[in-house]
Amino acid sequence: MGQVVFKINRKEIKAHLFCARLSASCAPFVIAYPMKRKDAFLDGHIKEFEFFGQNAKKADIRQSQNSFKR
Repeated sequence: MGQVVFKINRKEIKAHLFCARLSASCAPFVIAYPMKRKDAFLDGHIKEFEFFGQNAKKADIRQSQNSFKR
């Protein structure tokens, strides 16, 4: 997950990004969450599979596991 700051109505709002891509085509998927938590991580994967449909048959989460070791 990455982090970004949005400005909405002159107010800064911090968000955490769940980013994924298909390995074959490198098609991207990004969704923002208000907090960096395990439920956001799992929801991100659910939404990723819904977005990619039949094109995403499995996920390689080795790199993202480091985000939640606390």
